[in-house]
Amino acid sequence: MIQRISAVTLSTVDMRRAVQFYRMLGLELAYGGEEAAFTSFRAGPNFLNLISQPAKNPQSWWGR
Repeated sequence: MIQRISAVTLSTVDMRRAVQFYRMLGLELAYGGEEAAFTSFRAGPNFLNLISQPAKNPQSWWGR
């Protein structure tokens, strides 16, 4: 039985806007930032990760 999810990773075509959005929600920046290709936020004991994707022809990928 799953008791906890420690991290979720989302892709974005606009890292700057996404970082500003999650900061506005009160998440703490742990790594990366508006100019980074990969960014992590702390959400309590968990993490929300963002990975930058090109606006034109974004790649399909999966995480673990």
